[in-house]
Amino acid sequence: MYVNTLLVVILVLLLLVVLAIMGTILFRRRREDDVSTDIGTYRNVRPLLGKNGKPKVGGMCAIYYAYNTKEERECILKILHKERLAETEIINKFNREAEILKAIKGDYPESPIVKIYQADDLHMGVIDIPFIELEYVQGNTDLSDYLEKKKKPEQSVATTIIAQVCQALEAAHKKGVIHRDLKPKNILFRDGDYMQVVVCDFGVAKELSSNSTTIGAYGTFPYMSPEHHSGDCPTPQMDIYSLGLIWFEMLTGESLFKGKTDAEILQKKMNEDPERKIQAKLQEKYHRIISSMLRKDPNQRATLEEVQQFLEDEGYKPRLGQRPETSSGKIPPVVDPGEESKSKKLSSATIVLIVLALILLVSIITIIMQVIPAPPSPQVQVASSSKDLIDRYEQLVKNASRLIKSKNYEDWEKAVTKYDEAIILSDSLKKRPRDLTEIIEIRQSLLSQLRVYRQYQEIVSRAEDFEQSLELLDWEQAVVLCDEALNFATQMDPAPSDYSKVEDLKQKLETRIISYHAFEHFIEEAKSLQMSPNPKNWSLAIVKLDSAIQTAKEMKVSFSEYAYLEELKEKVEIQISRFEEYTKLVEEAQHWRESKDVEVWKAAAQEFTSAIDIAHQMNPMPPNLSEILILKQVVEIQIANYQLYTELVAEAKPLRNSTDPDDWEVARTKVDSALTIANKMNPQPTDLAQTSALKEHLDTQIVRYWKYKRLYDEAIPLARAEDPLSWQKAVDKLTEAIGTAERMDPIPTDLQNAKDLKDEVVHKIQENERLKQEYETTFSRAKQLLKAARYDEAIAAFKSAIATGEKVKPLPTSLSKARQQRTHAIAQLELFSLFKQEYNKAQELFSVKNYEEAYKKWGEVIELGKQIDKKPANYPDALNYREESYQWMKAGIKRTFSGMEFVWVPSVSLEMGYESNVKGLNLDERPKHQVKFTRMIWMGNHEITQSKWIEVMGSNPSFFQGNQQNPVENVSQEEIQHFLIKLNGLDPNNTYRLPTEAEWEHACKAGNNTRFSFGDNPAMLGDYAWYGANAGRTTHPVAQKQPNGWNLYDMHGNVQEWCQDWYDYYPSSQVTDPKGPMFGQEKIVRGGSYETTDPKYLTCTKRTRRIQSARESITGFRLVCVPK
Repeated sequence: MYVNTLLVVILVLLLLVVLAIMGTILFRRRREDDVSTDIGTYRNVRPLLGKNGKPKVGGMCAIYYAYNTKEERECILKILHKERLAETEIINKFNREAEILKAIKGDYPESPIVKIYQADDLHMGVIDIPFIELEYVQGNTDLSDYLEKKKKPEQSVATTIIAQVCQALEAAHKKGVIHRDLKPKNILFRDGDYMQVVVCDFGVAKELSSNSTTIGAYGTFPYMSPEHHSGDCPTPQMDIYSLGLIWFEMLTGESLFKGKTDAEILQKKMNEDPERKIQAKLQEKYHRIISSMLRKDPNQRATLEEVQQFLEDEGYKPRLGQRPETSSGKIPPVVDPGEESKSKKLSSATIVLIVLALILLVSIITIIMQVIPAPPSPQVQVASSSKDLIDRYEQLVKNASRLIKSKNYEDWEKAVTKYDEAIILSDSLKKRPRDLTEIIEIRQSLLSQLRVYRQYQEIVSRAEDFEQSLELLDWEQAVVLCDEALNFATQMDPAPSDYSKVEDLKQKLETRIISYHAFEHFIEEAKSLQMSPNPKNWSLAIVKLDSAIQTAKEMKVSFSEYAYLEELKEKVEIQISRFEEYTKLVEEAQHWRESKDVEVWKAAAQEFTSAIDIAHQMNPMPPNLSEILILKQVVEIQIANYQLYTELVAEAKPLRNSTDPDDWEVARTKVDSALTIANKMNPQPTDLAQTSALKEHLDTQIVRYWKYKRLYDEAIPLARAEDPLSWQKAVDKLTEAIGTAERMDPIPTDLQNAKDLKDEVVHKIQENERLKQEYETTFSRAKQLLKAARYDEAIAAFKSAIATGEKVKPLPTSLSKARQQRTHAIAQLELFSLFKQEYNKAQELFSVKNYEEAYKKWGEVIELGKQIDKKPANYPDALNYREESYQWMKAGIKRTFSGMEFVWVPSVSLEMGYESNVKGLNLDERPKHQVKFTRMIWMGNHEITQSKWIEVMGSNPSFFQGNQQNPVENVSQEEIQHFLIKLNGLDPNNTYRLPTEAEWEHACKAGNNTRFSFGDNPAMLGDYAWYGANAGRTTHPVAQKQPNGWNLYDMHGNVQEWCQDWYDYYPSSQVTDPKGPMFGQEKIVRGGSYETTDPKYLTCTKRTRRIQSARESITGFRLVCVPK
């Protein structure tokens, strides 16, 4: 009866709880319907709820679900908080998110990024509030929900998600946008499908074009990169770091950096090296890529392209336009207000609760009916006395107390049962027991201890299950569970009886993990050594394999690799045995070179063959196998060459003693072939010296014979000619032929005829020799006089030589030349006189600065000088004067390069600097020194304009904007170098650069040596420059004032101009094409600006310096063009 009463009470309480839950659900549904509202064309506008049932609210805006009646679509509204309307920076960030999304989705509509419909203002009362309308992603499920449900998703699922996020980042980065807040909450799943990822929330995104740093980094702390925490300029590597953290979390089920506070997480990010943790938790291939994504230095971090390439190699689709073919996994939505239908008045949960309430109500009625007793019969008497109940109650309490003292959890469970019976029995007592409250408290305490004990048992059981696994990750998980169990045990009193057993299990697992790592290490080293081409490593592989096998035995775990290790060891041992046999054969065969016995060579060839056969059975084969193959071929070639050599020598020897020259030729051919073969042999034949001597004898005999015959035959027609030169040649040939024949054995039979012919020719030569000698002597002296430009004496000497030469028979061949050179000497004498006259005329024109006429006259002088054999001493001066006249004549000529006008600056000398005792003149303008230029340049006729800078760079950094024909300013020299790189890339035919300081001053002076390009009078500055007296503290359009003498504008004002030199003091001696020092701290700036008022700071020689990163509104630049 009492039990049934208690059961009724419990069922009534459950019914009340169910009714309360139903009321809460209905109330919440009604409340949600109540908070929805209509705004303009948007209906059913209500807060978007998170998984905790609370509205999603950000720092800048609130998130609402709505239905756009005009477009007939569900959507999400991001509405800026009213209290942030006064904050311009927040409004700019809010608007920038809309612009960024429009830009990305406009160019890359296929990218997995949330779609933006529009951005506008909502009219709410008297104020307008900015809002953004985004697509509503069906399912309302994000990656954080998924991680919370599954903790550690499958590897393929995690990598599929990462591949799709890579597509989103590719689209954003191509548009120059860095997300900066990549985290699981911002990765949504369309319809709960992880193969339909949507990346959202670009509220803190930043463009790459921004050079500013961030004071106070925006983002989500656990997923921010180290440089993001530091507020560095945004780079794509920030997103790569966040993506790596998300990937690691999905593959391992835990965060890489854990901490109770943001400060603790930041400290670990900055100071800890996560490499070991990543390596321990991930497979090798994932360890390598994720480690590279999480490097602290962004310059060493993996790029998006490298991550995409890895994913492609693994078979995933990480690039724009690649989509998964099928969906393979759904994630149930957490809250989906868009899918709720207002027509559904009761949810499935509400229906279940109603059914449960009805069941409880029926059960209560049934039990009550059983509790009401039927009228008792006269024969039945109730004999329960109050004393028996008290005794029973006390006995139960006593037994329970005894069980508690045992300090055994199983007894404690029995004690709780006893206490439950006592408490139920107490309801039947007329008087409540005094110790009932204490008993209830003791019971509650026991239940608390037992709950901890059951949790402890559950953890230990899971650890034991993992311990039975053959997977390393399961053992590591078991160690974590053992630690957790031991931690529970320290909180329990008494300690569990199997506490030491858990400690032993943990120690056993840790030992097994260490052994397994050692086991894997031994295997990897053994495999590497086994495939090494170095035979010494094979023995080391045996040692490593023995260690691996011993480790596996000590672990007492059956590994699939165990049998393979035995096979691998046997394979390596066979390899070593074969290598030893191979080595022995090779060593024996290599001694063949020590013998000249052909039989020894044949035996060596057989040994090499056997060694090669053994090597082909090995894997890897011996590293010197290719060398042994060559040695075998060498031996076989040696044997074949020796046999051929012997045959040729035997055929040549009988022909040596023949008197027929044709037989000598045949013998020599055979001996040549034999020696060629012998020279290729090593060792060489023993009779090689005798064979070489035979060849030398045959060569000498044949050469001498044919030389004698050739010389004698050539001498006969020469001896019969009437030309003395031919006579001499005949004598020479006959002399040589006779000497050659006398060294032969036997001597030729016609040798005496050759001697007689020689005596006849010598007699003819002697008669004509004297006159010829006299002619040559006189003719030689005349030529020397002509070469020395002693024209009068040369003319007389040529006349004498001609008279003597006409007596020589036959006439000397040089006689006509002597006559020509006499005429030439007369003409040279006349040209020399004319050169001196014209030189004096040209020098006079140059001195009066008539450069055009002087240039022509110097050309005539040079042409006269070219006709004179020995150039006059002042001929080089004429060349220099002509070039200098040309430079002065062309100065100031204009030419257009890349849409910019440049003028010719001549390569004439410059007197640089200024010497003066004027007070205030900077010492760095001294000393005045000569500068020589070896090449002309094209100098821009005005400073680079803002329009040209925008054309090349796409932006305008100038302080004074409004007229793009004003000079660009507020640029550092570093930024100018980037401008030059782009400009030079656009024009492959020319090279653009800043002028050197010397080139700038040379161009400014325009050939003058005065303080200003127009003279020394500062009162004329207003005609040539915008400066403090007329500029109105602002820049002006270029080329509005008068140019200097070389058509260069604004050299004295408008803006100062960067030069390429480092600053240093002037040298004291002449320099050529100076470029300044190689290193320095500050760069040269020349000219005046719109702020300069004192004329002494506007001169041609005034020098200024600044650090190259300086950016000022008074500083611009002009360019030099060097055509290629």
